[in-house]
Amino acid sequence: MRHAVYGFSVVALALVMTGCPGTARLSVKGGGAGFLFALKRPGTSAARAMETALRRRLDAAGLRGCRVTAEGDDRIRVLVPGVAKNKVESLQALLARPSLLAFSLVDEDNAFFENLASRLPGDGSVQLAIETNPGVPNGPPLKTCYLTATSRAKLTTFLSGLTPPPGRRIGILCGEWGLLAYLVEDPPTMAGPRIQEARVVEADKGGIAVEIRLAAEQSEAFARLTRKNLHRRLAILVDGEIRSAPVIQAVIESGRAMIGASPMAPVGLAEREARSLAASLTAWSLAGDLTLIERRLTPPLSR
Repeated sequence: MRHAVYGFSVVALALVMTGCPGTARLSVKGGGAGFLFALKRPGTSAARAMETALRRRLDAAGLRGCRVTAEGDDRIRVLVPGVAKNKVESLQALLARPSLLAFSLVDEDNAFFENLASRLPGDGSVQLAIETNPGVPNGPPLKTCYLTATSRAKLTTFLSGLTPPPGRRIGILCGEWGLLAYLVEDPPTMAGPRIQEARVVEADKGGIAVEIRLAAEQSEAFARLTRKNLHRRLAILVDGEIRSAPVIQAVIESGRAMIGASPMAPVGLAEREARSLAASLTAWSLAGDLTLIERRLTPPLSR
């Protein structure tokens, strides 16, 4: 039985090889670093999932102009411009490390965000929003405050001056339709959940959804979490960034859950966003599956 949750984001070898076939494909125009990784468990969907995950990881690190390409079903090529020689090892570690997955409840104490109202930028680039969801039967509705922003840079700048309350941190949900910032529990409510499968399916009421299947040994813990927190938002974090924040609509005892399209996402983006979420969760399940085959550092052009 599938339960709905509505809502909708390695050990590598340090080798430097020159003069080898295909090395030119790792050259970076103007200087930078090129990497070729092998996927231990080949498959077209696995390669595409890892491609998406690495691209998001580079974006989150503020690295621009990068190219991440899945080649066949067992290779990933990454080109990063402007990397200094002394930064190559840390960049390789960033690309090769396992993704970190966590479930974290969205905080319902709205005083933190409400107290920010007078500090919001005057240009409207960061704004306070309030969402109301039905609570338990005969109980009061649940109110959740969060921030919206017009750009990540402006949101990050504003958040840099804030100190969240103890046991909480600010998580960013970056969708093609906008940017949101929630206050979430820290450490996570459920750290390192094992997702055995994440796939895009047709939702029970039409549209697109992502179905996830947890490992059998974690079903009981997930059932307890959903039973205690009905109608609350549960943030799904990959590498520390919120990829989805669905509302828990039912107790999920089977370990299978459906994450439906966010009501904030335009219809045209719902499927693309669902596939991106499924790819992120699939890539997490491939943790430890990347091995470096080749690395090349292209020196910057001399002037």
